[in-house]
Amino acid sequence: MDEIVSTRRYGRVVVAYCRGELDLATKPQLEAGLLGLPGRPGAEAVVVDLSEVGFLDCTALSTLLTVARRCMRVGRPYLLSGPSPLVRRVLTALELDRVLTIVGTADEAVALARTMLAQPVPSGPGSPQDSLWTT
Repeated sequence: MDEIVSTRRYGRVVVAYCRGELDLATKPQLEAGLLGLPGRPGAEAVVVDLSEVGFLDCTALSTLLTVARRCMRVGRPYLLSGPSPLVRRVLTALELDRVLTIVGTADEAVALARTMLAQPVPSGPGSPQDSLWTT
């Protein structure tokens, strides 16, 4: 089976490049490639690039949201980049575009993550750490 997740560091930002179909059959590989990213030393922001993903199901969405929650808990920016029109439609239909940062390309995501790292992280009532991500 081909590798479905590869990672590359861009300074303090780690980008996970996903490819293929992300579904129940590839869930173990997806989790192995993504779940450890929020705690990786030196990786202060996480980008998941979906530009080479043709399909994703609810198990893949669950993994993406688990990584998002883990990033939120440790105060690390989390961004998705490059979803195909089909993948973007799924994210939009589930209103995940309202709670996740989704940008056009991995380069744009890295640039935005660097900007986010330069800003203080809000805390307290109403902050991301106090929202649905902490349940």
